[in-house]
Amino acid sequence: MVMMLRPTESKILFLQQLGRGLRKCNGKEKLIVLDFIGNHKSFLHKPQALFGIEANFKKLAGFARQVEAQRLQLPDGCYVNYDLKLIEFLKSLDSDGIKNDYIAMRDSLDRRPTLAEFYRSGVSMQSMRNDYGSWFALVEEMGDLHIEEQQIAATHRAFLRDLEITAMTKSFKMVLLEAFQELNGWDKAPTISALAERSWQVLQRRRSLLSDLPTAQLQWKDGTSDAWHRYWLENPINAWTGATRTVKSGIFFEVINGIFKPSFALSSHQRERFEAMVQELIDYRLAAYEIRRVSAEAPDNVLSSI
Repeated sequence: MVMMLRPTESKILFLQQLGRGLRKCNGKEKLIVLDFIGNHKSFLHKPQALFGIEANFKKLAGFARQVEAQRLQLPDGCYVNYDLKLIEFLKSLDSDGIKNDYIAMRDSLDRRPTLAEFYRSGVSMQSMRNDYGSWFALVEEMGDLHIEEQQIAATHRAFLRDLEITAMTKSFKMVLLEAFQELNGWDKAPTISALAERSWQVLQRRRSLLSDLPTAQLQWKDGTSDAWHRYWLENPINAWTGATRTVKSGIFFEVINGIFKPSFALSSHQRERFEAMVQELIDYRLAAYEIRRVSAEAPDNVLSSI
């Protein structure tokens, strides 16, 4: 018998702990595991570790209903029992709050909302991702993704997800991608010089983002100088291509012979819809970034409603 008494948010460590009890031994016929960690958020990782459940609340709620109906697919001789209170808790995770917010906005706009609009309405982005995994997964669940958009969301799920949540201390990653799209980069990859120049133009258009540049760099009058090109290469271009990362997984762009290009293939017939989906995520990230920055810059004695 193994008694789980140590909370851990690591699925790997949990499986290692479980593995102690699975060691073979003469005369050993079965293993009983009693897991007492039901009042800790790490409990949510257990179905993901044992049954391959996706890391969102909607899938966990569906798993609980399978447990309740005794429809889990288990090897012969294996049993899993959950406390009834935990089953009810898991089932409650897919409440209709996010869906209702989405429907209300769609009815008000007479079209599906964009992610930036959904964000500005005050909906919790973390709750949305906990329930559905990503924005376009929610839109698909609501029946609002075109068939081609569904194919794009499935084929390029990793890139779209990364674009939606990638860490941003400045706005440069999104500025670069907006410039890349304006240069029709998905069709013909631009040089890093052309990309730097167009990025400068995007910053001039979105002037509030110029404050992200070091004060000394504001002396650059246009985007053609070598100094600007070096600065842009050392910042968002290197960030997107993983030049400063030791682990190269999850890298979606590369620079080859001075050309900035995606490291994945995109079908020509999908390009227009793909660009629109990417731009929707860019608009959201820049909107969220500007709101976060304004909130951070507000004086401590000023209450912000943002």
